[in-house]
Amino acid sequence: MFYAQKVDRRSRAAMESFLSHHFTYGGVFAHRAKLHHLGLPKPLEDKAWEVFTSDDDYWSKIWDPVRDFQESHGHAYTILNAGRSSGYLALHHSQSVWTEYRSYCRTCGQRNYRKVAPALPDDPLERAVATEILKNGGSWSDSAYLGQEAIRSLPNTDEEKLAAIRRLKPEWKEYSSTNRCGACGAEGEEGRVNYAKPPMHLQILGGVHREDPIEMDIDELRYTVDLVLSFDRTCDRVRDRFIDLLQHCEVREAVVMVPQTIRTLHCAC
Repeated sequence: MFYAQKVDRRSRAAMESFLSHHFTYGGVFAHRAKLHHLGLPKPLEDKAWEVFTSDDDYWSKIWDPVRDFQESHGHAYTILNAGRSSGYLALHHSQSVWTEYRSYCRTCGQRNYRKVAPALPDDPLERAVATEILKNGGSWSDSAYLGQEAIRSLPNTDEEKLAAIRRLKPEWKEYSSTNRCGACGAEGEEGRVNYAKPPMHLQILGGVHREDPIEMDIDELRYTVDLVLSFDRTCDRVRDRFIDLLQHCEVREAVVMVPQTIRTLHCAC
C-alpha cells in the first residue's frame, strides 16, 4: 500500500484522526500524483518522463480501477485529475444520467438524437399519416396534415384522420425518415440503428470536501471513512497500473508523413 492505510473502525478517535489528517487539495479529499511524489525508483522515474512527453494517452491505459470504483459506488462518486498539471487525484461526487442520444451509426459510431423509423403501418390511413409526419418531423399543426394529398384522398372522415394524426404524431415525430448517417453517409445495413435504451453519461458534481468528523454521528463517520479508504485503495491501484505500464511498455519515436493539399500557381508563359 502506498496511499491506503489501515484504520480501526471500532475506534471513533482513530476514524476522526484518519479523516482529519488525510491529504486534501482545495479542501477535497485527494492524493498527490506528481511524478516526484509517486515513490518510483530512479530508472522508472526517468522512463515516466518519457511517457509523459509521448503523444499517446497513457491515462486511458491505467484508468480501469477508477471505472471499477465508480461501479462499486453506484456511480455516486468518481475520481478526477486535479491541479494545473493534473498532479492530483481528487474524490468527487457524481451521478449517472441518461443522454438524449437515440441511435448510432454501425459504421462510424456517430450518435444521433433521432430514432430510426420502424416499418410503416399496414393500415392505409396510419401509413399515410406516418409518412407525412416523417417528411417534416411533426412540426405542423394536426389540422394542417388534413390538406396533404396522401391523407386528403383517403375515404376516412376528418374526425378519423385527426384521431390518427393525434395518436401517431407523438411517436413518429421522434423518427428520422431514413437511417442514413449524417457523418459518414452509411445507410441500410451499415447505417444508423436505435439504442435498446439510451446510453448513460457520468455527470461530475462537486468535490467531496473534508467536513469536521467531530460533528458526524457514528454511522456517517464510518460511511465517510469507508468511502475515503476505497478512494485510497483505488489510487493505489492506479499507481500500480502506471508502474506496470512503465515496466512493460516503451516509448518509440516514429516519423509520420501527413498528406497536405497545397495550391500552386502555374502560368502558360
